[in-house]
Amino acid sequence: MENDCYLKEIKVKVFYSFIALLLLISCNQNPVAKPDQVIDKETMTNILYDIAYLKAAQGYRYMDFENLDADKYIYNKYKIDSTTLAQNQKYYASNPTEFKKMYDDVLERIKIEEKIADSLAGQMKKEIKKPTLKKSLRPDLKINK
Repeated sequence: MENDCYLKEIKVKVFYSFIALLLLISCNQNPVAKPDQVIDKETMTNILYDIAYLKAAQGYRYMDFENLDADKYIYNKYKIDSTTLAQNQKYYASNPTEFKKMYDDVLERIKIEEKIADSLAGQMKKEIKKPTLKKSLRPDLKINK
């Protein structure tokens, strides 16, 4: 009787171990087929950055970007088509850890460029001088020095 309980316990452990192994194997396999034209990670990260930049610029309606078709710009710049881009996005997104790293790289680039832009804006403010009044233009004003 004690042996029967012991065997049941072993069978249950083996069953759960088998299920865990199946889940582990299935999670490690990439369920999305590799695209015909695989875009390397660095290029895909650059594409994601460009998409974010262009969409943000269009959101602010900058005049230079108002008539720009962001999708066509990406296709022409990277010499790809919409199917290739969609397949590669799906392929990279099937590995969330790698895809997150790519997006983290994009965010890091945006932060760096934001710091550069803030620094340049600060320099420009310092360089703008306040106008000075000359006595010859307005003799009735007294300028305190």
